[in-house]
Amino acid sequence: MEDQLGAGAVISMRRDLGDLGATHPSPAAAAAPAVWDTTADPATVLHRCHSGRELTEGAYGGFAEDVDIAAELNGSKAGPVLTDGAFTAAP
Repeated sequence: MEDQLGAGAVISMRRDLGDLGATHPSPAAAAAPAVWDTTADPATVLHRCHSGRELTEGAYGGFAEDVDIAAELNGSKAGPVLTDGAFTAAP
């Protein structure tokens, strides 16, 4: 679920910016924006999905704040850049 929401958010925002061009997405990539666009509260969905529950409950519990951070939109002004096979900070 978290992969569908994350991909859906990126693809949906790029679509809204007109930044997709003439792409031919896979079926999963084509479905992802619909998942994102119809999810009213992504943070709640992430907390309730399997991996979200693993991070907040049980043996891996104690990471609810990490799930909240993962659900943030526009939480960072920078993104990684792949340069010579390694990620570096964006300029």
